[in-house]
Amino acid sequence: MEFGTIQNRFVKTSKTAVNLRPEKNRKASLGQIKKGTPVYLIRQELDDQDELWAFVNYNGQEGYIAWDCIEIDMTIEQSEAYNNSLPSPMPNYTEEDLLPPTTPAPTLAVTPEPPVPLTPTPEPTPAPTPEPIQLPTADSIGTGAVINQYGVVNFRIPFRSDPYISDNIYRFAEPGEYVFMIRNVAGPKDGKIWTLVNIRGQEGYILSECIDVIGQEASEAYAWQIN
Repeated sequence: MEFGTIQNRFVKTSKTAVNLRPEKNRKASLGQIKKGTPVYLIRQELDDQDELWAFVNYNGQEGYIAWDCIEIDMTIEQSEAYNNSLPSPMPNYTEEDLLPPTTPAPTLAVTPEPPVPLTPTPEPTPAPTPEPIQLPTADSIGTGAVINQYGVVNFRIPFRSDPYISDNIYRFAEPGEYVFMIRNVAGPKDGKIWTLVNIRGQEGYILSECIDVIGQEASEAYAWQIN
């Protein structure tokens, strides 16, 4: 038998209680095997002390038996016949089967890219609230000149028959009401500026500061709307 080569044959244990060991030493035991039990010899190996060991497979369990506990009393033909009689025959080992397992190269940990900071969504800029348009009032026109355009009442104000404050009230003009401005006059009693207006065919006076001037274009648009 050539030392170190793959044998792939059955041999028998030669002592009463033979230990099957996990390593080539006498420290630990996987169990005991009775004398004369067939074990599958894979190959012979030496330990660190140059002691000879049999590397075997016993009932599917691989391990080591001291060589002086092995007896070769089966021929190759007998070994093959015995192997073929087993429910699960032993495999034919190769040198590749007995190579020590290789440790795979460590996988380098991939350093994740730092997250790209999200660009904050800018707060929407509120649209500026337009300043209310301050319309000029009729007293800015002055007195004497003919106006002949519409204005809008900006305050609940008496509509009077004369350009001064007294009991001479037709009715009250309401805020937002359109009036046709004819001309401005100075009040004979109080010096205030009054506007002669026409409301629905009736002429009378309203304090000029209570009428907003809407301009010629808006006045013509309103006139076209009501005609």
